[in-house]
Amino acid sequence: MSKIKSTSMNRSGQKPIQKKAPEKKNKFIILFNKYPSLIIFLFAFFLYTNTLVNGYALDDGLMIENNNFTKKGFSGITDILTHDQLGGQGSDASAIYQGGRYRPLSQVLFAIEVQLFGMKAFPMHLVHIFMYSLLCFLLFITLKKIFSEFKADKWYTSIPFVAALLFAAHPIHTEVAANIKSADEVMCMIGAIMSLYFSLKYIDEEKRIYLFYSFLFMVFGVFSKENAVTFIAVIPLTIYFFRKAELKKYIYTILPLVAGTIVYFIIRFLVIGFSTKEVVITELFHNPFLYATTSERYATVMFTWLKYLILLVFPHPLTHDYYPKQIPIINWADVRAIVPLIIYVAMGVYALLKIKSRNIISFGILFYLITFSVTSNLLFNLGLFMNERFMFIPSLGFIIVLTYLFITLFKIVKERNLKNYVPLILSCVLLLYSVKTISRNTAWKDNYTLYTTDAKTSVNSSRCNVIAGSMYLAKGRDEKNEEKKNTYYQEAYELFKKGVGIYERNIEGWNCLGEVSIYLEKYDEAEVALKKVLKLDTLNESALHNYSYIAFHYQELKQDDKALTVYNYLNSQKPEVNYYSNIADIYNRKGNTDTAITIINYALKMKPDYIDAYNQLAKYYALDKKDFKKSLECLEKAYSINPKFQPTLENLGIIYGMKSDYKNSLLYLEKALQLDSTNASVCRNIGKTYDALGNAEKANYYFVKAMYLSKQK
Repeated sequence: MSKIKSTSMNRSGQKPIQKKAPEKKNKFIILFNKYPSLIIFLFAFFLYTNTLVNGYALDDGLMIENNNFTKKGFSGITDILTHDQLGGQGSDASAIYQGGRYRPLSQVLFAIEVQLFGMKAFPMHLVHIFMYSLLCFLLFITLKKIFSEFKADKWYTSIPFVAALLFAAHPIHTEVAANIKSADEVMCMIGAIMSLYFSLKYIDEEKRIYLFYSFLFMVFGVFSKENAVTFIAVIPLTIYFFRKAELKKYIYTILPLVAGTIVYFIIRFLVIGFSTKEVVITELFHNPFLYATTSERYATVMFTWLKYLILLVFPHPLTHDYYPKQIPIINWADVRAIVPLIIYVAMGVYALLKIKSRNIISFGILFYLITFSVTSNLLFNLGLFMNERFMFIPSLGFIIVLTYLFITLFKIVKERNLKNYVPLILSCVLLLYSVKTISRNTAWKDNYTLYTTDAKTSVNSSRCNVIAGSMYLAKGRDEKNEEKKNTYYQEAYELFKKGVGIYERNIEGWNCLGEVSIYLEKYDEAEVALKKVLKLDTLNESALHNYSYIAFHYQELKQDDKALTVYNYLNSQKPEVNYYSNIADIYNRKGNTDTAITIINYALKMKPDYIDAYNQLAKYYALDKKDFKKSLECLEKAYSINPKFQPTLENLGIIYGMKSDYKNSLLYLEKALQLDSTNASVCRNIGKTYDALGNAEKANYYFVKAMYLSKQK
């Protein structure tokens, strides 16, 4: 008989209920389920980790590297708080930009960082991406507060979580998150978002302390950047859409926002003054609408609005440079002006029609339009066509709409039991955004990388092409290898030609083209380029210097006619005694010593203490006219001006030697040697003088010394 396996039974004869052992969950999953905001923070931080190896780029020079206030550290904070944002440049830099800038908080942060870490970029990037990650964290918290009535099946399919992820990853934010200077944008949004958060807290809990917090964060926001003022409209709009509140509560929430803004403008006025008059700037790169009619200006503005929408949907390619003529001036006959006008009117009409039903898409559109208003170029000329950082806060409106559409579509698909591709599409969007962001961060490594990268995107920007060329030019100057040097110069040459071809009044472009053409021995092209500069800016020092180098080069090659043509042109622009000195040498070499003497005397009328001219005259009189008396008169005049000018002493020694006055010859030659003990020519002349005196021993000593010094050189 086989054994029967017994099974324990309860008294009712039923098998006991077996309890399942609790599943062990990963600690990280538990942590993230409890604190999804932590995912947002870490995700944002991860996306910008590769910026930690970057240095300074773009306006970091203005605000950190070359800013006298920032470089003082703690001691510069008073100056920062009492000056325009560009006051630390030690010049009238603020005068070339539209309007005044009073945004002290980000610069105070830079000064503190300099005090603590020195001028190292790594800790500044670390602080910067921490702030960006903190912003994304706070944004998630605020979106949870806004959408508290909207429940999701899972926290990771909620509007706040998805929107915060998309905001953190959107590549259009790289200009802000990868560039240290843009701390003002991050801090501004932190202030604005937290002011919104505490306003909602007040509505929900009616604790007035939250109004005080709202005031503090609004102050923080506007003192970082003025854009925070748009939240005076955004916050009551948000309350209307997502809360039911009495009129007095609206008033209570608006008052601290207005008070914070008033505090800012009062202090701003006391520090830099305030004018509603638009500054007229006559330089195209700081006033891109300079040559546009009013009609063309607004048609072009519409085109930039279209570009912004395209970049929000498809953020590629990205660039820091939208200067003339990367954005073309267009008119209202151009479809690129009509299409965005229709789109934006349609957006506005839809938002207004749906405002009563508190539609989320309507809210997102209105958020976008309100926050974009101050950087849109519609209300006032910003001094540039557009910038990706201008979309930093407005992009949240777009992302809210995009997130809502994704989640709505997800619900529809789920309810109809259709194959669910929506999360997959959303994941792909998030992945593509992340890859693009991480990739784009590398362009912000330094100015060389940024400009040479973006010149391939901003192909029609005269400014970007010229600055990229100047990066190659600087590399060429420092390069020791001749082949690499010429490669850099050739790259620079092509970019400069392209830059001035786009905008022919680009003075810097023509100047740099002239310089690099000299290095490449394209002297005819260098002349053309430098003449362009001097036509636009008669007294441009760099162009005059480089053009005089060309003249001297022709002079060295004994191409006298070319040299004279250039020198005469230079004198027509800005007469200089050294030009006349070189012209005199050319005439003297051609046998026209009298003309040379006349020219030098003319130069001396311009500058009576021009010692070189007296030495030059002495040479003409002694060697060509054999008039030692006149020669000595010239040298004695030079000696009376400066008795320690070595060439004058040496020439006096030579002339006295030619007159056989060896005592005076030795006197001046030895004085010359005291001033320059390594001068082989002086030693040789002293040797000749001793040889003439019959002192062979001393003569031989100085001849040997002269030979040794010559070999040393």
